Amino acid sequence: MRGRVDVHHHIFPPDYVSSMPPEILRVPKDPWSVEQALEVMGQNNIEFAATSVSTEVTLPDRGATAKIARHCNDYGARLRHDKPDRFGLLATLPLPYMDETLREVGYAFDELEADGVALMTNYQGKYLGDPELEPLLAELDRRHAVAFVHPTTCDCPTCHPKVNISLLEFPFDTTRTITSLFFSGALYKYSNIQFIFSHGGGTVSHLAYRIAMVAKTNPAMAYPGAPDIWTALKGLYYDVVTAVAPSMMRSLLEVAPLDHVLFGTDYPFIPAWRVALMIEQFGDSGLSAEDIGKIGFDNARPLFPRLLG
Repeated sequence: MRGRVDVHHHIFPPDYVSSMPPEILRVPKDPWSVEQALEVMGQNNIEFAATSVSTEVTLPDRGATAKIARHCNDYGARLRHDKPDRFGLLATLPLPYMDETLREVGYAFDELEADGVALMTNYQGKYLGDPELEPLLAELDRRHAVAFVHPTTCDCPTCHPKVNISLLEFPFDTTRTITSLFFSGALYKYSNIQFIFSHGGGTVSHLAYRIAMVAKTNPAMAYPGAPDIWTALKGLYYDVVTAVAPSMMRSLLEVAPLDHVLFGTDYPFIPAWRVALMIEQFGDSGLSAEDIGKIGFDNARPLFPRLLG
């Protein structure tokens, strides 16, 4: 049996770590290294990892932002070049600076042969369905690109000073950006983009009925001609990081076909021992061994043909 494909694996290029302000940069407790990543992958039968950085690279200066994005992409490309059978590249983009972003898309795909791009759920409060981001969506749609979407910070206050934003705001922010893409019509207009949403799509499977009712009772909010939310959600991909509990998996599979569910680890923010535990918990998820195998490898094949041959 082929090893697993991890679509949610973070890297930490040196200039990215040294340049990003502390209020933006998130670093794991245990430092990431290529050697340690390969060790964890080997211990957990992970054959490939599609790498991405975990936060936006937005700085006040657009040139500095573009420089950091380029550094991240060149670093990821070298990693893939050195170990092409183990690592893929989901390119970092210097959003919200659109001219620089479109140039980086061209560089990432045409020069580095990136496997896709990594997007944040919002950029300075603008979610992915915002009209200002349409030029990027149009270009990704033209390229039939894979777009991995990772949650980031938002302007919402936390419910308690000791509650980490990853507990509530990350899944909520994923839901916000999916809802933004839906009501703006972007999921309909740019249907060639192959979106992957982190953490089982956040809370969208739980709130899909409410979204559907809003669209039905307030037609002015729905994009003309676009399918309903149930159809839209079936066209998206979702990784299973933190979503392997039976109740969560059942909820996800209410809105997503099994072949659109992908394996991910969120390593190294989820440390090695928790990666192993998550894989063990798959056995209690209510899925058959065959379905677990599909999530682990088969479902990623259409998205990463270069990696999976």
